[in-house]
Amino acid sequence: MNAETRSTTTSISEERRYALSHLAYHLQAADLYTQLEHLVSKSWLDLQIAEGDGKTAFFRDVSLAIQSASVRPDLSLSEQLLQVWRGAYICTCVRSASGWSPSLVRLLAEAGRSTEAKAFATLTSDPYQRSVSFCRIAECALRASDAGAALDAAEKALAAAGDIPSVVTRTDGLANVIDLALKLRAEKILAAGFDLLSRCEMGHWMENILCKLAQAAALARRPELLDKLLALARRLTRDNPDLTSAETTVLCAIAEALVPLGRPEPIREILRIARAKTDPRPAPRLLGALLVAFGSVGDVDSVDAILHSIDSDVDAEDQGDVLARGAEALYRLGDKARVETLVARSIEAADAVKDPLRRDWALCRAAETCARIERFDRATNVAASIVKPQRRSKAFVSLGRIAVLADKIPISVEMAGRAIESARLVDLEDFDAIYGPIETLLQAAVFAWDIGLEAEALGIAHEMLGIPGGLCDPTYGPAGLQSAVRIVASARDRSGLGIAIDLAEGLQDVGFRDQALNTTATALARAGFLDWAVSVSQSHDTGASRAVLAEEALTGGHREQALGLIDAALEEANALGPVNAQALALSHIAYELSMRGAAEQAQRVAMTALGAAKAMQAESFSEHIGANGIRAVVLAQIALTLARTGLVGDATEVALESWAEASPQAPRVRSSLSFETWAALVSLYGRQDEVMRLISRVLAGTVTPEMAFVLARQSSDSRGVIREAMMAMGAEWLSNGAMTRLAVVEKLRSCARAAELDEDQYADILAEWADGDLDPGPSTPAYEQILRGIDVIDLDETLGAAVVQALEAHRPINDVHAMLEPAAHGPERIVNLSRLAMILHQRGRDAEAVQIWKEACALAKEEDRTTMFRLLDNMVPALAAHDGGLVLFRLYLAEQDASAWWRSAL
Repeated sequence: MNAETRSTTTSISEERRYALSHLAYHLQAADLYTQLEHLVSKSWLDLQIAEGDGKTAFFRDVSLAIQSASVRPDLSLSEQLLQVWRGAYICTCVRSASGWSPSLVRLLAEAGRSTEAKAFATLTSDPYQRSVSFCRIAECALRASDAGAALDAAEKALAAAGDIPSVVTRTDGLANVIDLALKLRAEKILAAGFDLLSRCEMGHWMENILCKLAQAAALARRPELLDKLLALARRLTRDNPDLTSAETTVLCAIAEALVPLGRPEPIREILRIARAKTDPRPAPRLLGALLVAFGSVGDVDSVDAILHSIDSDVDAEDQGDVLARGAEALYRLGDKARVETLVARSIEAADAVKDPLRRDWALCRAAETCARIERFDRATNVAASIVKPQRRSKAFVSLGRIAVLADKIPISVEMAGRAIESARLVDLEDFDAIYGPIETLLQAAVFAWDIGLEAEALGIAHEMLGIPGGLCDPTYGPAGLQSAVRIVASARDRSGLGIAIDLAEGLQDVGFRDQALNTTATALARAGFLDWAVSVSQSHDTGASRAVLAEEALTGGHREQALGLIDAALEEANALGPVNAQALALSHIAYELSMRGAAEQAQRVAMTALGAAKAMQAESFSEHIGANGIRAVVLAQIALTLARTGLVGDATEVALESWAEASPQAPRVRSSLSFETWAALVSLYGRQDEVMRLISRVLAGTVTPEMAFVLARQSSDSRGVIREAMMAMGAEWLSNGAMTRLAVVEKLRSCARAAELDEDQYADILAEWADGDLDPGPSTPAYEQILRGIDVIDLDETLGAAVVQALEAHRPINDVHAMLEPAAHGPERIVNLSRLAMILHQRGRDAEAVQIWKEACALAKEEDRTTMFRLLDNMVPALAAHDGGLVLFRLYLAEQDASAWWRSAL
């Protein structure tokens, strides 16, 4: 290539880079709206990723397009909203497909791909995850001695932590940043983080936060920070008297943190705080911690003062615990004569506890004290006196670990043998199932493996792998299997690992199966079987473990393989998974279209909504075990829409599927819960009344309407559900205008008899129908929206009243808008705008409502897909009223087109 050609190529390359960076700005400045909108495309995204500044640049360009779309004079208000929603939704898709876990972001940084790591941390929509990701990037930069990069990432982590809306996660995020600032010695970030933390509301969540920071301050040898933490700890009970236990835990942690700093005076201050409480008797747990702290710093007088203050009428368990800690304190002070006396008294007090369970644990703690002061013979005897073998086994494991720390290896070996022996004596009658005994024995085996008793531990692991039914508690997970895997993987035992994989694959619960396979794949990688680990991960699509496998490969020096695994994990993350809110929004759109005569479009949207509904995840463990009522209601909504558009056969099939979800007849997930408890969960979470109101209207139009009563009879509240069925079917027939009230009563009676209902289950309801006492309500679109259970945003009473009053006074909409707490930002402001828009719609001011929805959608580009679908769901009524639903189907098409850019998990 000659110089002229190289010059021309360089010039073209520079022009191309300039266009990628500045084209959107120029199009916006020139009011070239259509051309700017064309940049909101998959091809432009791919081009920015390949040649430009990546997804962040694309996000910037789409944001400019959203700004322009909201004021385009050539578009109607509905079309403006369409383009704003589409652009904002695409932004949330970019974020969702970039919302990698902080561990994956850290891996990118560790692998030298810090630019990518920073880009994806920036695009993470959740501020907590964004803050943690930047913390991980900063830690990697610190290890690489890049102070500037570490400080920059720490500042971004602090900014993100300050934006976290939930006080619980905000305090956790701030604690991470403060810990990082201590490592970086970044005083400004440290001061800002503490300032933000001190402004947070005090609650139970502060317990772990303050304890964590106390440890960090001790490691950094920063006594002035412990003084600040002590001040925060004192606020706990001042702000909330119910936080006494949390305050005690924090004070214990601060006292322990003060020990390595050799500062007795702050420890004495903690004792003064405890004694100044309304209750003159400080918590025994705190007294014990203070005793050990005073003993460690050589404060004999304070130790004696606490010991002399112990009342004889204190609960035996508490007395035993305090005396045991006192023995530790005296041991550290070298007062061996009194140590023996206190040890004896603590054991005597523990043995005097009346409750068998509490007695065993009290003796366990007494034995641990004996071990910590190197009285292992006595510790063994105390542990041997524990009645229940499962607790005795755990006590011996604890003593063994203390012996390891004291470098008493022969004693630890003895303790392992005693732990295994006790575990084999476990009485199965003490447990509801076999899982507990097996886990106890495997925990003892894991300890045995850790101290070198490999043959014995491996033998136990193989023995337990031969009892597959006992390795996964169907309620709490595969803890037993995971313990066995740890042993056989450490032993590089291919046979045992193969059995473990087969057992993991056979688990019925999908979540537990993935958990077990992820654990196994990780254990394989750590044992050196990296190819096998990758094979397990890929064959079972356990994407959650790929980041861990990549980390193991990177640590083991397999850089090329690690990079391949990182790319595979990134590809896995670059997908759009199911979002529950999508099914709700699409179901609502389908219904509105059906009510406006657009049957073909309604059917198309409803079928898409059906797929999304089937992919809906339970939002709680109880729903997972019992019944997923949310999914059941959405399926029933879709069934009603299909029926309204003439697809009665499809509607009936979906209606029956909906009821099977709301009222399963047998547990779908293996669980140790009793059948009665499971049935109670089904009744509580199945939302059977709501589902029956919907599917009864569907079944009313079939040749077998009595099926509604057959299904209702299956409910634990059969009488109540039967009533809902009769109300809904009667209303449906009456609203058609072809039947009189008397004819409706007779048809209901005929259906009830065909369903073989007892007459006392429905006679009074029919009597009310016949007398005209029941008003089923009009069958109007507005009524059916309520009937279908469409979720609406709850209006704050004070805000709602003020807004309504302002609207009734005909104040300008901008004045009403200003009432929505202008200082609010992010999710809170979106919710406020949504409330205002819904109030406007309720008042018949739909054009103004659509304008507000447009503003809310523009803000939501910084959030996630769930937020966008919730906005879509809630604004459907206003849009439908504003333009007769013309833009609804186009919104659906826009969502489907954008979602297709990414590989969907639906």
